[in-house]
This record gives sequence, C-alpha cells and structure tokens, in this order.
Amino acid sequence: MMRLFPFQLKAGMIAAEDIYSFGDHLLVAKGAVLTQPIIRMMTSHSVRSVLVMTDEDLRKQETMKASESPAEPDTQDSFTSPNGSITIPKRHFYYPFEDMVKEQHAAEVAQFKAFYKAQLDSFRAELENLIQKNTALDEPRLLDQVLSLLTINGKDVDFLEMMLHMKEFDRSIYAHSINTSLLCHILAGWLRMDREECRLAAACGLFHDIGKMELPKELLSEKADMTEEERQLYMSHTEKGYQFLGNYGIDETIKKSALMHHERCDGTGYPHALSCQKIDRYAKIVAICDMYHSITGEQPYYQHLSPFRAIEYLEDNTSFFDTRFIVTFLENAVNSYLNCPVLLNDQSVGLVVFINRGKLGRPVIQSGVNFIDLAETPELYVEKVLPRD
Repeated sequence: MMRLFPFQLKAGMIAAEDIYSFGDHLLVAKGAVLTQPIIRMMTSHSVRSVLVMTDEDLRKQETMKASESPAEPDTQDSFTSPNGSITIPKRHFYYPFEDMVKEQHAAEVAQFKAFYKAQLDSFRAELENLIQKNTALDEPRLLDQVLSLLTINGKDVDFLEMMLHMKEFDRSIYAHSINTSLLCHILAGWLRMDREECRLAAACGLFHDIGKMELPKELLSEKADMTEEERQLYMSHTEKGYQFLGNYGIDETIKKSALMHHERCDGTGYPHALSCQKIDRYAKIVAICDMYHSITGEQPYYQHLSPFRAIEYLEDNTSFFDTRFIVTFLENAVNSYLNCPVLLNDQSVGLVVFINRGKLGRPVIQSGVNFIDLAETPELYVEKVLPRD
C-alpha cells in the first residue's frame, strides 16, 4: 500500500482504508474505486492523505481469494485479461456521500459552462473585430483568457471530462480553436515541455484555423460534398492563416502551425505534402489535437465519434503523426476515461474498468455483473462516453 496526497491521486486507484472528513463523517468507504469527482470531493474536505492499494496489493488479494476458494473462479465477479496478466474484480462503486458528490460535480460543470461561454463570446468578438474593423491582435491577452479555463477557483479542471458536457458549442470554429488550444497545452504537458513551451503550443492551437475566417461562411457549413474548386478553396485556409498572422508580427512558430497543421508524417497532407522531418514540431502537436477534437466534436465534414472510437481511429492511422507525440497523446487521453460510464452500440451501459494496452480504443467494460472485452468483441464499440454525473 502507499499513502498519497490528494493531488497525487488518479482515477482508478482503490482506497485501502475508510476516509473521513475532519468532522468524522465517512466520505469514502474502503475498497471504493476513486473517480475524479471523488478526488475533488476529498480535496474540498481538506483530506490530507489517502492510503491506496498498489498493483501488488491487488495481486495478493486475488491470490488469497483463490487459495480460500479453490473451486472454479466466479466469472460473474471477475474478469481475466486476454493475456492472463491481470484479473479485475467486480467493483462496488457505492460510497456514503455519492449524491452529494454528484450535486457538487453538477455545480462545477454548470460553473465551467458559464465561464466557458463568457470566454467564447469574448474570443469571438475579438476575432470578428479583427476581421471587420482591423483592430490589433493581442495574442498574449487572448491566450491568457483561454488558459484561464484550465483553472477555476484555484482548482485544476479535468478538461477532457468537461468536453463531454460542451457539445452545444462544438460547431463554432471559435470553440474548436479554444478546445484545440487547451488540448495542445495538455499534450505539451504530457510531453514534459516546460511552461513557456506549453504556452506556445496552446497559442499555436488557438490560431491554427484563423485562415478560415477569410473563407465564405457557406463553405464552412456542412455540405454533402464539395466541388474540386470548393475543396481547393477550403484547403487554402492553411496558407491564408499563415499570411494573415504574418501581417500582425506573430511568432513564426504560430504561423507555421497555421500553415502545417494538415501536413501528415506519411507525406499525404497539405498544402505541401511535407515529410515528417520538415513539419514543425508544434504543428505536429496541433495536428493531433485538431483531429481529435474535430472527430469527437460536432465539426462540419467530420463524423462524430466517441472518444474511444476516435482513439481507435488514431491508433489505426498513427503513420499520419509523429510517433512519440501520438503515442503520448493516446495513452494519456484514454486513461482519463478510466471508470467513466459508457454507452455501447447495442445500447447497454457499463463502466470502463481496464484499458487494453495493445488496443487502447477497445477497453474492458463492466456492465452489471458481466465483463465485456471490446478487444475480443469486434461487433461492439463505445458509442458514447457518458458524463460522470
């Protein structure tokens, strides 16, 4: 077992003791699987440390159970991964303050939505004035406003989880720019970039699609198909963005991301079909985050996919991206959905309890007392990740 501070806790860890508030109220029962709302709740109650079970503890626990009951294992209460390396016991997700945590999380989501909408409206107004009235482009101030969405009331925001609640905003190119910016900042952090590099990655994401503002609005709305002339005009947003930002003396790296975010490491991208070595590294970060948000959001010209189907799509197309960047993104992104409720395409509902490392987009789902290994069940997939509240 190991004792951790609340900020060190991760979703999926298992409490090895009952956890109490300062008023001696039971917050979390021993054996409960920790989720992000539970972790936030413990932080709000000033819990100082938490004893959690390690992988070794879980293996010992399963070994003891096996020795106590030598009969055939109860397949209703456990799941063994395909390679036999791990057995997942059925988890009971009850804890005494469940309703309170759900209410608190709902309040946090409502607060984030209101804050997000305010920043979105401000960003939209700034860019529209930029185009229509030729006002100055204050890139540092706009970036600060957007990055403020990652922290509310002094607490870090689980942005990938919050994205599940923000679908009504996704069709806006302004929302797409903000979300891509925040994903770029997160990915840069996962890549162990320093603070200034993370800011630069976020800035590249924020302005990557600014060239679209010079395209006809009807071209940006969803259509059944495009003529070749329309397709070429649409693709020109990369070069238009580079030229537009150049008029404002913007950092060359940000300009390159606007130009290169549709380039692909296998040479199939546009506008110049560059090889991987010639693509700017920040543009490589933007390419991943732009694609992920486009296919999980409500963007025109893209099929809306659940996060797991998007991850599966990216797994199947890793040749498009820098290997180190895409592997880092996929492994970290998928872990953020551990213990999330999901809806499968057969309309059954379950909980993500195990990530298959060889097939990240096809986790193991616990549905009632049954376990469904999507890596072994090709006809099923995660149709939707459901908000935790």
